[in-house]
Amino acid sequence: MEVLGKGRMCEAVYQALPKTVQSLMINRIIFGLIEADCWWAGYLSTTPMIRPENVQILSPSDYSLYHVNSASKWFHLVQRGTPIDSNKITPSFHPTPGLKLDPSSFRSLLTLLLLRIYESNDRLANGAATQKQMEPWRAFAEDPRSRDIFPLLVSLSSSSTDALRTADLNSAVLWHASCMVLGANMRYFEFAAGRAGPEPAVSALEDISAWSQTASARRSVLHAAHIYKLLIDRKVSDIVNPHSVVALFHAALILGLYIFTLPPTNTCSMNEDCIELLDIADWMSISQSGFTSTPQSPSAGASQAVRFICNGGPFSITGIALEGGYLAARRTLLHCADLMEGMGRWKSRTFSQILHIMSDDLTDFDGTDGEGEGDEK
Repeated sequence: MEVLGKGRMCEAVYQALPKTVQSLMINRIIFGLIEADCWWAGYLSTTPMIRPENVQILSPSDYSLYHVNSASKWFHLVQRGTPIDSNKITPSFHPTPGLKLDPSSFRSLLTLLLLRIYESNDRLANGAATQKQMEPWRAFAEDPRSRDIFPLLVSLSSSSTDALRTADLNSAVLWHASCMVLGANMRYFEFAAGRAGPEPAVSALEDISAWSQTASARRSVLHAAHIYKLLIDRKVSDIVNPHSVVALFHAALILGLYIFTLPPTNTCSMNEDCIELLDIADWMSISQSGFTSTPQSPSAGASQAVRFICNGGPFSITGIALEGGYLAARRTLLHCADLMEGMGRWKSRTFSQILHIMSDDLTDFDGTDGEGEGDEK
């Protein structure tokens, strides 16, 4: 009788689902539109059509709820803890310390924060000095509408229990990408890649050369390296969304051009504190390092990542020590291009071709004759 009663209750709940499912589907469609606006704003380097400060959304429910074909399976999912109700997310949502954000809420919040970043970048672009344009967080810190963006991003790695460590692939990439573009204005890197022609490319490279000496640059490089690591270590079953494809392309530009503009003396040796950029980083201890106007001197017990952000120094990627200049930059761009092409989604092949072209065109700015290139592929 108990089994029969539970079965009838299960069936009654399932039969009452159409209106609930319709509401959940509307939430998912709305979130999809916001994601599309965010993607196009980043791709076109323009302001979003949606005004992010006016947005309040209910994060989409778990995908598994849409794929069951019987009352018993749906009821079993709910009993195992799959949430039906979702959190209301706003662009200034601040997680309660210790709160465990579900993957859907985490992704929704990151998307709204990135939407705010694109809107602020476009709105503040013309009124800021070159340094503030190259390091957007500086302009954000002086803008009442934008100054809370970075603290909100940092809080996601410290306040929310395991939010970043347990995030799905695309959400983790999105967090790193959002932090990365606070320290590096991607318009300059796209100009350096030839988006607006040869003359703006030369000017952008000069600005990037000055940027590469800053703590903001080194923090952005660390985020870029972790985007590469996340995507190269992904599972075959992982679905890579458009945001992650663009994030990898931007990460490649930041890594490649940072290395290209460094002086060719930054090499690792046995006695030096050489950081492996792909090693796991403690983002809670890193906190706001690199994105603060207060001069920072790392404490004696500071992590290697914090010391690198504050002071610079030699580094390696996949265990290979890299020095500044064309050859190491070319190696990095080609590795990212190969990874991009292997993803085979959206505009990944187009972005891969751009990186291949860049790896050759940088010789026009470097003045090298290409000797030794065969060993760097």
